[in-house]
Amino acid sequence: MRPQWLEKGSAKGGMPRWKMSRAPSTLPIAFVRPYSSRIRTVVNKLVLDAGCSIVGVVKEGTPDSEAVRRVLALAARALVVPFHAHRSRDGEALDGFTFLRTLHAVAREFPWRILIPVSDFATAAVDLQREDLNPALRSAVMFLHERDLAHPGNIAKITNHFGIKH
Repeated sequence: MRPQWLEKGSAKGGMPRWKMSRAPSTLPIAFVRPYSSRIRTVVNKLVLDAGCSIVGVVKEGTPDSEAVRRVLALAARALVVPFHAHRSRDGEALDGFTFLRTLHAVAREFPWRILIPVSDFATAAVDLQREDLNPALRSAVMFLHERDLAHPGNIAKITNHFGIKH
């Protein structure tokens, strides 16, 4: 049976509820500060259909230092890290690239494969900043633009990027 992801209503504080799937034969993946449901729902379905299981979610607004600690504590081998520029609860500017740079600086190794969903709104900012990523990070990243979410080849691309064998 394929692992399922469900969102029913909201948890305390208006954050969505997540059902974590932990099937042993799938690639463990974590979401870091996910987009709103408009993009998140489609991306979740794609990664689950590609053979991933969700093992953790770092909520929107979580500062980089705390998000890094949470990711390091998870058994995730892949991450979904939207560009998603926003502010922490303390007013700190947050985005996916800054999180990845912080994670790379703290982690001794960088074993994760990364999927970066990019909203139509953020496309210009991502295009300007993507070349500034460290080459090791850039080689671990697959970008998935909102305008391409419905492309029929996405599952195969994600499977290939994450190295999932079926």
